[in-house]
Amino acid sequence: MKRYPELDFEKTTHTYTMDGIKVPSVTQILSVLHSYDGVSERVLNDAADRGTIAHLVCDLIESHDITMADIVAKEPEYVGYAEAWNKFLDSAPFPVKSSFPKIEERLCSAKYGFAGTIDRIYIGTNAVTNEVNIVDIKTGVPLPIHDIQLAAYEQIVREEMDIRGHIRRHIVYLDKSGTYRSTECTSKQDIGIFLAALQCHKFKLRGKS
Repeated sequence: MKRYPELDFEKTTHTYTMDGIKVPSVTQILSVLHSYDGVSERVLNDAADRGTIAHLVCDLIESHDITMADIVAKEPEYVGYAEAWNKFLDSAPFPVKSSFPKIEERLCSAKYGFAGTIDRIYIGTNAVTNEVNIVDIKTGVPLPIHDIQLAAYEQIVREEMDIRGHIRRHIVYLDKSGTYRSTECTSKQDIGIFLAALQCHKFKLRGKS
């Protein structure tokens, strides 16, 4: 029987441990490919806070724990993001409503030693196709490393959920205007780039030890 590692997450330090051993996150690994040097700490913190709240609003909407009226009353500055997410759910390039969603799913790769939190994993209920779609929600500008990030998520989904069939990777960019842009990541080279970044990350850590 296949053994799955025990994954723990410490929210305050954003630290993952797999079977008691600290492992890097996908975003930490990708930092070797994209640096935010030169961007002020205030701007970075504001962007992180905006993304966190927008993600929470989307989670609550999809879990039917909040209504648009609630958002208007409590978080009016995030109404546009909520509207954009609802529009995506209504017109997604796969059958969202006939899929079983996993929201904010934390998974890890025992094979490569890293972990991450995936915004959405939609598992199709069609007995023939049983399609799996991974979705990452963004509130910033598109960056090339986003495709690489989704490839890493695909790897851990395959390992932890034992999926051998096709997995589609989507990035949904939400805008405060109430619009969204959805892109599908299709390059087979993305996972190779991520694994190279993982080796660079390990090399940098070795230099600090």
